[in-house]
Amino acid sequence: MKAWAWLAVVALGCGSRPSQPDASVTLRYPPVPTLGGAVLAEAELVSVTFGPDTMMHAAYTRWLAESGWLTERAGEYGVTRVTYGGALELAATLPTTSSDEALRSALRTTALSKGKLYVVWLPEGTTLIDPHGHRTCFSNPGTGYHEQLDAEEVPYVAVPACAPRFGAMFDTAGSMHFDAARLVVDALTNPSPRNAPAFVVDDLSNVWSALGSEVGDFCWGRFTTRDGVLLQRVWSNEAVARGEEPCLPAPAGPAFGFSVEPAGRRTMHIGEAQELTVRGWSNGPRDDWAIDVTPWTGDFNMTATLDRTTLNDGQTATLRLVIPFPVREGAAGSVLLRARGGDDAPLWPVSLVTRQ
Repeated sequence: MKAWAWLAVVALGCGSRPSQPDASVTLRYPPVPTLGGAVLAEAELVSVTFGPDTMMHAAYTRWLAESGWLTERAGEYGVTRVTYGGALELAATLPTTSSDEALRSALRTTALSKGKLYVVWLPEGTTLIDPHGHRTCFSNPGTGYHEQLDAEEVPYVAVPACAPRFGAMFDTAGSMHFDAARLVVDALTNPSPRNAPAFVVDDLSNVWSALGSEVGDFCWGRFTTRDGVLLQRVWSNEAVARGEEPCLPAPAGPAFGFSVEPAGRRTMHIGEAQELTVRGWSNGPRDDWAIDVTPWTGDFNMTATLDRTTLNDGQTATLRLVIPFPVREGAAGSVLLRARGGDDAPLWPVSLVTRQ
């Protein structure tokens, strides 16, 4: 069985029986599995700041809770109710380079309540290091992270004030809000990622792990608006099971995209070319759409070329990959395929590991 095929029978909600896919449906994408942990079915969002930006971030936190966006996009995963729980301004201060442990200590200076999700807005000029020792101003899957205070069983989202990821569209505050919406979706559907993981991809052989690990991550760079607010779309297991575009809400018109064959993470020898088939699909008539391939994450550079620049339903292209220079055995890397059809830009990551 292919690396992701077994995931298609995983339950789409905590405590529910696995949903069997319709045999007539072509499963083009992998669903995000549940590992058994509980989601936050009901939650209050609390805005937490350390400085004078309380009102700006609190207003966004209120909008995020009350707009309906979170229950619409995370409802299929078991999130049924999200409300606004107010704003806190902490008296504690953080060092210029701050660890997750320092952030946890600051949160513990106030009364914390179970059932609440704390959205922590870091002041500008503060470098935040996540629990794994990594800086948090990266573009993939986005800035910040979410975690849980174990003893209190209270989840929190950490939103650093990084340089805007999509600088043409956001200032610093707008970029923080954009990433906070993604992180809150992740925290609702996977509130205890270390101790009781819920909806998450924990298998690095799954190529989609190159885009992140949770349902808010896999629609990188694919936007929608709600009440004039720009948001990143959210991965839908239900849409996957129907053979449709998984990043919702999708634009009007026939869905389209491509898959890469063979599926799964590839092992490459240095200097030896490897060719994969890129197969286009659509759910209705469309004009040809452009396709391209770009470097993505990893420890090495590679040459990646396509033998054609457009696709349509049933058409194929050949993706040729070569790692031209010696790199250590076991190094990981990826490239990102993107379709560009005017109203949408579907993605497909290709993950690689090297062998001398």
